[in-house]
Amino acid sequence: MNEIKINEHKINVPSHWEELRPEDLIYLGANFPFTDTPKFHLETFIYFCNLKFRFALKNVIRNLNASQLHDILSMGGKGALFMYLYKNPVMQKWKIKEIKAAGTLLYAPADRLDNVRFGEFRYAEECLQNYLQSKNPEALATFVAILYREKGNAKGDMRLPFDKLTVDQRAAKLLRVNPFTLHAIMLQYIAIRGFVIESFPGVFEKTGGGGSGGGWGELINALAENLSNRAEIENKLLWDALDWLQDARKRQKKKPQPQTT
Repeated sequence: MNEIKINEHKINVPSHWEELRPEDLIYLGANFPFTDTPKFHLETFIYFCNLKFRFALKNVIRNLNASQLHDILSMGGKGALFMYLYKNPVMQKWKIKEIKAAGTLLYAPADRLDNVRFGEFRYAEECLQNYLQSKNPEALATFVAILYREKGNAKGDMRLPFDKLTVDQRAAKLLRVNPFTLHAIMLQYIAIRGFVIESFPGVFEKTGGGGSGGGWGELINALAENLSNRAEIENKLLWDALDWLQDARKRQKKKPQPQTT
């Protein structure tokens, strides 16, 4: 946490994604602009001041001049207070662990996407990229419906097993959920995916990640080319699939390269 002092007041502000609470993610789901703006930084600072319950601080904030506000938001010139929200978002723990859609409880994946299988992940990525390009609410609901599922009893996964045939039914229910909550889920997924990317530098070293979809497309193609059984690919846990691919790329680098004349 970053501690900010204004006169006798102390304000604790998260310094990275892992320190965000579920309600903070909902706030971001309602207000986060993918294009960075000074207005967003100021409004987010005011949000974390929690002025609704701190009346004395409210008057102090109201009387700050532009120079004082700039000094706070730039941490005295050390860097933007909320730049971590844009620069390499990374987190491990899934904060919004369950949501209710049309009276049905749906449960999130495990932290770090530990229990997400490659087929589930691939489909979620397709829907996420579709939403980011089209802003179609149905694509966002489908994305969440892939990851959040009814309770099951499988070992290592409290959710029902992934079944593509049941996704549309859940997505229809999720369309009735506040879109800010769905946006919050999307943002935490992107940050957790950032941790996955950081954990496998050998997989993403050429593409730099996959935030635009290109890196994940290369990953999917590489797995499909090297594992002939598509059912095996789809059923691999994501981390196992990435581990396999990273080892395969290391072996490929060690092979002698054909000489050119």
